[in-house]
Amino acid sequence: MKKKRNDRENINYLYGFLGSTVVEGYLRACENFDHANLSEEDMSTYETVKRHLVAMQKYGDNRWWCSEDSNAIGYYQLREPVSLVPYSVFVASLEKMVGHEVDPFELVVNEEYLIEETEKAYGSKRKKRKTLREAIAKLANSTMP
Repeated sequence: MKKKRNDRENINYLYGFLGSTVVEGYLRACENFDHANLSEEDMSTYETVKRHLVAMQKYGDNRWWCSEDSNAIGYYQLREPVSLVPYSVFVASLEKMVGHEVDPFELVVNEEYLIEETEKAYGSKRKKRKTLREAIAKLANSTMP
C-alpha cells in the first residue's frame, strides 16, 4: 500500500518537474504493454519517466526532492545521477550547504571533494540526530528509580 502511495506521489511530482506531456506519454506507454506500437518519442518519454521513478523508489519514504531542507537536497542530489530537482535548486542548496559558490565545472572536475564537503556538513548532522534519537529512546526505555 505504501509503495503504491509513493508511486502516485512520485508521478504527481514528475508532472511538475518533467511536465504533463512527458508524464502523460509515459502513462500512455504503460497502457501499451508490448511497446511495439510506440513512437520513438513515446518510447524515449517512457524511459525518461521510468528512470526517474526507479531513482525515486530507491529512497522509499525519504522523498528528499520534495523537502524544504536544502541540506538534504544538496546532499542526496549530488550522489544521485538522475536529476530529481531543478538544477538551480540543486546548486543553490549545495552552495548553502558547503558555504561557497559552486561552479558547474567544479561539479564535474571536483565532485569527490564536494561529496566529502557535504558529508562533513550533512553527514555529521545526520549522525548527531541519530545519536540524539538513540539517547531519547534509551531514556524512554530506562526505568526511573
